[in-house]
Amino acid sequence: MLAKKTPAELFSYLDSLEIIHKTIEHQPVFTAAEAIHWKDLTPGLHCKNLFLENKNGSLFLVTMPAFEKADLNSISQQLQSGRLSFAKPEKMDEILGVAAGHATPFALLNQSAKEVQIVLDQQVPIAPALNVHPLTNSASTILSGADLLKFIQALGHTPIIVTACMKQEKVT
Repeated sequence: MLAKKTPAELFSYLDSLEIIHKTIEHQPVFTAAEAIHWKDLTPGLHCKNLFLENKNGSLFLVTMPAFEKADLNSISQQLQSGRLSFAKPEKMDEILGVAAGHATPFALLNQSAKEVQIVLDQQVPIAPALNVHPLTNSASTILSGADLLKFIQALGHTPIIVTACMKQEKVT
């Protein structure tokens, strides 16, 4: 089993890429609902991450706005992946190197995540500021969407951009 990277190693890597970042420590949050009070305290688009797999065992990490509902059917159609379901927590720990509730695109830093396909909602790469867990759910790291893209590409991943959020019907 490969060694898991630490937040300090992540920050050092971000610095080596000349990515501007700021990290704020907070109480651990496992769901977007638990993080709602941070929405007004930290700037930018707050992200959640879904670790998904299809029946063939292909793995996907979807990064999307935290306070919107994921449209798994639409995501699977856009990826042409077949039906997607949540990967088991043990697989998240084994592959991403983080425990359930700690999923983050920063986990791509772990060598064990090399086969994971990163999927970004269309809002993520264009956001002036994003809030993403830095390998732990007891902190949020703020950086630009462009810099997250730079981080992902520096690790040899080519993200797929999709519309991950469920369409909201307007009431008239």
